[in-house]
Amino acid sequence: MAVQSGQTIALGGLIKDKNTKTNTGIPLLSQIPFLGFLFGNKGDDTLRTELLVLITPRVVRNPAESRRVTDELRGRMCALEQLRRLIK
Repeated sequence: MAVQSGQTIALGGLIKDKNTKTNTGIPLLSQIPFLGFLFGNKGDDTLRTELLVLITPRVVRNPAESRRVTDELRGRMCALEQLRRLIK
């Protein structure tokens, strides 16, 4: 694959789905046919995780440019970490 410096390419991704079913209720009463739903609760949750791999190549010609690119990436990582903390 040929790409210009600074152009982002997507390599691919992985998707994971996790389904969780729960049954709660008053023992014995929630198991009565046709009436058990009055004494219990059923839940169905889905958690989806997606991983996408993106690559942005950069042509670095000298040490000063290398430091600038490294500092820029470090700043982006710190911003992502702060965003992650806000989401939690």
